[in-house]
Amino acid sequence: MALYVQIVNGQLAQCWDTTPPVPVGTDGWKNAIEIKPALVPYRQGWNGPFYRLELDPAEIYYTVYDFTVDERKGGMNGQNTSQFNQVVAFETKKETDSYPDSHYDPAVVEVAQLRYQQIRDEITAATTQDELDAIQEQLNNFVPPQAV
Repeated sequence: MALYVQIVNGQLAQCWDTTPPVPVGTDGWKNAIEIKPALVPYRQGWNGPFYRLELDPAEIYYTVYDFTVDERKGGMNGQNTSQFNQVVAFETKKETDSYPDSHYDPAVVEVAQLRYQQIRDEITAATTQDELDAIQEQLNNFVPPQAV
């Protein structure tokens, strides 16, 4: 993706991912590139950006920050809840869908609830990133319910 920045009085005025209204080199517009370091999945995120406007092309840098165990736990609890809610909503919808033979199955919801509670308890007990990685695998392996 092409990036462009407009520099006015030595300061960033605009950053666009579409062609600017005037040719590059006019009215302070110049080409730019992004520099994003690789992230450790689920453990890191990007800060930034900050700009090196004196370079040509200008460079848009991102730095990396590490998620704490507690930050990851919050996101994982949300993902776990969302997955459980998908199962409940799917089963509930069966009562009003256009298929007369499909009905809410409490056994399916019970299995989903046990999974939800087990993962919730594992998240609560986790104290290391490695433990959270193992739990994340379980969350990643969730298969959303689908009509057959």
